[in-house]
Amino acid sequence: RRNVENHRSRRARRSRGSTRALGVAMAIRMWHITWLVVLGLVGVIGQPCEVCVNTLDRLLDGTKRSDRNQVETAIDTFCETAQDKEAKLCYSLTVIKKDVSQVVAMGLPTQKICERLSKKDETVCELKYPKPPTDLKPLTSDMLQKMRVKALREILDEHNAPCIGCVEKHDFVERIQKLRDEL
Repeated sequence: RRNVENHRSRRARRSRGSTRALGVAMAIRMWHITWLVVLGLVGVIGQPCEVCVNTLDRLLDGTKRSDRNQVETAIDTFCETAQDKEAKLCYSLTVIKKDVSQVVAMGLPTQKICERLSKKDETVCELKYPKPPTDLKPLTSDMLQKMRVKALREILDEHNAPCIGCVEKHDFVERIQKLRDEL
């Protein structure tokens, strides 16, 4: 009798061990898949350092990259007329102008240049272009009715359309429909 019970308990332990190993393997696989999805979404959501990359591409267009003095002069002339996000970037670039010219002279692509410069000054890659306002034409009244009030307010804010006296959801929907008809 003891041998039979011993045999059963050994078999049970083996199956529990293999179940644990399978559970651990599944957990590792799921963790790996989750990180792949997250990393894939990061690339889709927004381009890192978009203002820096765009500005450096325009700034270095027609400039001899290997000549550090010419790169510094190009930064100065570009920054004199820069506006909005480019002006904010220029504020950061003029402080680290020597580092910029050194990294550009290495012949790196602009994305890598911006990543390296962000180590010196974090604001280089934090700048983003404002997203365009939501297109109101495809929004039907049913779609607007299904949206939350917070989303409706955000749409109105994007279009700089105040909704004075809007209390209820239907007030916001009517204002957006009126704005859509105006456009």
